[in-house]
Amino acid sequence: MGKFALVIILLTAFCSFAAADNEKGLFSTNYFKKIQKMEKSSQALSDESQTKDWSIMIYGCLDAEEGIESGFLKEFYQIAGFGNAQGKAHIAAQLDFRTASKRETSRYYLKKDELHVRGKFANVNTGNPETLSSFLAWAMQYPANHRMLFILGHGTGWMSLVGPGSITAGNIVPGQQKSFGYDHGSEDCLTLTEAGAIFEQVLGSKKIDILAFRSCLMNQVETALQLEPFFNYFVASQSSQVTINEGFLTTILGVEGGFETDILQCIASGDASPVKTARAMYTSLLKTNTKITDLAKMDFEIACLDLPKLKQAVSMIKPVFAQLSTDLKTKPETTKELLASARKDTPKFGGMFEGMYTTKPDDYEYIDLGVLLAGLGAKGFMPEETAACCAAIEEAVIAKRNGSDRAGSFATAIFMFPTHEKLTPLYQKLIEGFYAKLDFCTQTSWDEVLHAYYGL
Repeated sequence: MGKFALVIILLTAFCSFAAADNEKGLFSTNYFKKIQKMEKSSQALSDESQTKDWSIMIYGCLDAEEGIESGFLKEFYQIAGFGNAQGKAHIAAQLDFRTASKRETSRYYLKKDELHVRGKFANVNTGNPETLSSFLAWAMQYPANHRMLFILGHGTGWMSLVGPGSITAGNIVPGQQKSFGYDHGSEDCLTLTEAGAIFEQVLGSKKIDILAFRSCLMNQVETALQLEPFFNYFVASQSSQVTINEGFLTTILGVEGGFETDILQCIASGDASPVKTARAMYTSLLKTNTKITDLAKMDFEIACLDLPKLKQAVSMIKPVFAQLSTDLKTKPETTKELLASARKDTPKFGGMFEGMYTTKPDDYEYIDLGVLLAGLGAKGFMPEETAACCAAIEEAVIAKRNGSDRAGSFATAIFMFPTHEKLTPLYQKLIEGFYAKLDFCTQTSWDEVLHAYYGL
């Protein structure tokens, strides 16, 4: 991380102290007050019963650090300023604020510069499956041809480092790894299993067109495949996403936060097929992040995936991993050397364990699946099969942005610790408790490869 990046982080924390009762403080803009000014108490609008081309459902998990809450509030304010895509979309949003702020959780139906209040609640726990279920039951009532679920807040992929069931100093509660919907006040967040049960309950056999995350680390093949039964397109980052509360000092430094509205412009154009809208959402999140990360000289990655095509690509991998697992048992030394060499050459993502178990990026816990397969093929291991798998993965990636040090990435991260005396027992706890049960492992036998690789 560069010095300028550190300055940005410090300013994010410093500039989050807004004057409590003013729209504009000395160091930051109070977007909560601006949002309150947009609120309207109204009966049901005629728009709400009309069938729109799109419905955007925003699940705002803002019970986080103050600077993050402030940054997301500005982004939501800008979405509200653009409005419902010139009447072509329903936008239903639920915002849960920091518990410490003692603000009520709010539901809104959005029109341009108007937030029609559709519910106020005592601060809720966004990590509770019942909260997600209640939100979806309300938001899904708006009739539309296509739908997108947009989730804001902390995310960690298929496992977490904080909250109940988290990994802290190697202490893991089996089956309880958290994923997204973090709620700091409740010290809770959703697991993929919890979320999947709610999606199945609410959707039945239907699918939502797009799932987009304004969160870190959610673009992992394990996560994407687990959510594939409920969504067709997936927009998420395989690294960290950033936000910032814009104020006096950040303005001086030329740092501009806020949400880029390509997604809403796309829908407003009237030419918004699901794949085109998914790409537009990718562009919105790409621009929203890079106007901060590029200035701060920070790497940023994001991708837009076709989930049914990803599932098809994953189905082609099983014979490769099955052979790899067999070779690790019958020819352990040469096969471990082959796999270690291929892993070393892949881009690395993550870093959640940095400072606890790892010391450098080569130790990061996520690697690029496509590059790993290509590397194995280049080294003579099932070259035709691995090439076919790589081609299928590329077909599933609609759009991607790689960081400068991950230029060759396929934008498909999977979990693989390096061999390390501190990591192996931790991995064993993870795989016994949860990882081996994920669809990615049951469909590819990747957990068997890792078991043999680590000698478990």
